[in-house]
Order: sequence, then C-alpha cells, then structure tokens
Amino acid sequence: MPRTLIRKNPSNFKTLPLFVEATPESLSYQSVGMPMNFSQTLQRRRKIDVPDTERFATELANLGVSVRLTVSWQNRDYWVLVRQRRQDRGDVVLKLISGYVPAHELTLPLHTAIQEVAE
Repeated sequence: MPRTLIRKNPSNFKTLPLFVEATPESLSYQSVGMPMNFSQTLQRRRKIDVPDTERFATELANLGVSVRLTVSWQNRDYWVLVRQRRQDRGDVVLKLISGYVPAHELTLPLHTAIQEVAE
C-alpha cells in the first residue's frame, strides 16, 4: 500500500534564477535576480535550445538535481523511482529521485540531492 512519507508546502519554497556558462572544461552558475516561490519558478520554466551543447551561456529558472539510486538484489540492478501524480497533466509518471534546489542551498546542491534521497 503506497504511503506518503513527507509533504512540503510549496508556498514555503524559495529559489533563485541562474546564469549558467558552459565550456568543454567547466560548468559554472551564479544566481541572478530576486528569490522566487514555486509558482513563479514554474511560470519562468521554458525549453531552451543551445546551438553548441559544449559551449553556451543562458539564464535558467532554477537549479534542480536528480539522483539515480541503484539497488542490487539477487544479482540484478534496480533503479529506485518515485511515482509522481502530475495534476496539471492529469497523469502519473515514474521518475528519478529529484528536486529543486532552494535558494539557501545553491552553493551545495549535493545537500539537496541527499535530502531528496532521504525523503
């Protein structure tokens, strides 16, 4: 029987838009603008196209993390996935453990990833 382990109030969430620069040698990001709540973040989300995936500079609505957690059992590997009900699309999907990085953790996204796994 499925059980909800944790539920967070999305109105408490704050993040910052980011300016991201990528080169073949590095990936860097810095926050820009004012803090945004979850609804504002969703409104700013859009698909981006970059002509060169190894060298680009662009602004993003937020930073997110995903974790591929693999469990080995009886000589087989299984990915741990999360079921998500997407009310805006009226469907249910299985996805990697993931989450948005809040403003106070932008310098340490690994902390957000660990927290998402714990939840």
